[in-house]
Amino acid sequence: MKIAVISNLHANLPALEAVLRHAREQEVEAFWCLGDLIGYHPHPDLIISKLQELDAVSVLGNFDRRVLKFPTKKEKWRLTKRSEEFLAVQWASENLSPSSLNYLENLPEEIKTAVEEVKILLVHGDPCSIKGRLTSETSKNRFRQLAAESNVDIVITGYSHLPFYYQIGDTHFFNPGSVGSPFDGDPRASYLILEVGPKTRGEDHLLSSEVKHHFFRVEYDTQSTVNSIRRIGLPEAYAQCLLRGQNLETVLVEPEKWVVSVPDEESWGKKPYPSLQIRQAEEDQQLEKVIQLAKKNGSNLDHMYQVVFLALNLFDKLQPLHRLGPEERYWLRCGALLHDIGKNEGNKNHHKTALAKILEEPDLPFTDREQHIISLIARYHRKAWPQEKHDSLVSLPAVDQRKVAILASLLRVADGLDSPSRGNVQALEVLFTPDEIIISCQVKRKAAKEKKRALGKGELLEFTFDRNLHIEWHQA
Repeated sequence: MKIAVISNLHANLPALEAVLRHAREQEVEAFWCLGDLIGYHPHPDLIISKLQELDAVSVLGNFDRRVLKFPTKKEKWRLTKRSEEFLAVQWASENLSPSSLNYLENLPEEIKTAVEEVKILLVHGDPCSIKGRLTSETSKNRFRQLAAESNVDIVITGYSHLPFYYQIGDTHFFNPGSVGSPFDGDPRASYLILEVGPKTRGEDHLLSSEVKHHFFRVEYDTQSTVNSIRRIGLPEAYAQCLLRGQNLETVLVEPEKWVVSVPDEESWGKKPYPSLQIRQAEEDQQLEKVIQLAKKNGSNLDHMYQVVFLALNLFDKLQPLHRLGPEERYWLRCGALLHDIGKNEGNKNHHKTALAKILEEPDLPFTDREQHIISLIARYHRKAWPQEKHDSLVSLPAVDQRKVAILASLLRVADGLDSPSRGNVQALEVLFTPDEIIISCQVKRKAAKEKKRALGKGELLEFTFDRNLHIEWHQA
């Protein structure tokens, strides 16, 4: 029997379709899937529909299980998981149909089957854990232990995204690699074809089976998936994982080195931005109404403009980390202009008052979505971080929630750098490493209070960018 074994599809439909075409050319008789059907990439529902059409035998992956747990874990995970990891689960959860969720809920964590009397175990991790990781570097003793415990002829595992074959005694271990997100530096989709023959009795009178295997790497339209990631607004890091054939942790180490080509926006359905001059003219017209609202509510104009200056500087200098564009920069600018409009009703909870005022203002030149996002950027310039219990936040799509957190984290630091002393920071530079963000400020006078305040308000930035924040002061 000839079987195509696939794993770690991660919602990458073009990769799966290419593998299916290739496998059919090899005249396979069945498809087995080792889990992680969804996550990080743009086609979760379509992937599950395709597996149902194939009548594929499948087990549950650790990411699939995470999505099923999301409704009860999301409040905790928002505050504990790296933002790119949280968004992957959140977006998948939001974009699965009830029938797809039902399909995942009914997948087993392991399947024991037999082909031609050959006993086979299908698992996502290892025979002991859905998150167990078997690779070519796993110790011989571990393989020997698992062979004895599993009591099968063949163990097929996924999880690691790394293809390998290992035999110990009469037990064969296989990992087909990843269809949708390889981690071995080769972006091509990886899968395995297994041929299992009937058991025969040899000269030693023991039964044995002929097991043939072949690993394949299949080219697919990677750019199609990358374009979909960018069109939806998912993090650029997801696209880089596909382009580089690396895991998320690796690509996030040095994002400033990513090569991000300018996409043909019409080809992936996004309306192109107008020219810089036209966009600037449109924004200037809109900003007049934003500034009028700030003045009407008694905002301190010196502080307001200084915070705008600092926030936009931080946005520009950290762009290689957040990879947001001119639209999000404009939202930050508006949020910075309006962040203190609640103070005329009292300092306490003025961030919440700002949220309400922005949402209720009928004359702002924004779409409903823009007005909602800008109101939240202003709301989160102080006090609580974005949380699941905030209805105004969770009513937004997952992608927009992440953008709010990034932009608010920049605004918080900018506001801290200008408080309590106004206009002290004259210029700033930003350096970053895989572990730190270092803000170097040129100041007119000593700034111990500003440093303390900015560092305190920088905790959201540290969490969002997964780096420690350091602030240096240089007196002019």
